[in-house]
Amino acid sequence: VSELLALLDKLIQELDERKEKIARAKNLLSPIRRLPAEMLTEIFMNYIEPDAQRLYNALPRPLLLSQICAQWRNLVQFTPCLW
Repeated sequence: VSELLALLDKLIQELDERKEKIARAKNLLSPIRRLPAEMLTEIFMNYIEPDAQRLYNALPRPLLLSQICAQWRNLVQFTPCLW
């Protein structure tokens, strides 16, 4: 019985790991990742309002956007009009 329980635990762990891999792969296929940089920049410009910049969080909004993923970080860093 203990061997079967150990095997079951191992299989459950493998299942969880595979579910995690699937979730990461689905994130890569997200529609927002396929938007051109120009569209994302326009969306970001509408998100960043000068008067409301510090109302919701202590960090400037461009820094918040840059924490989402590497693609967004690069876009924010190399788009001066967002700052």
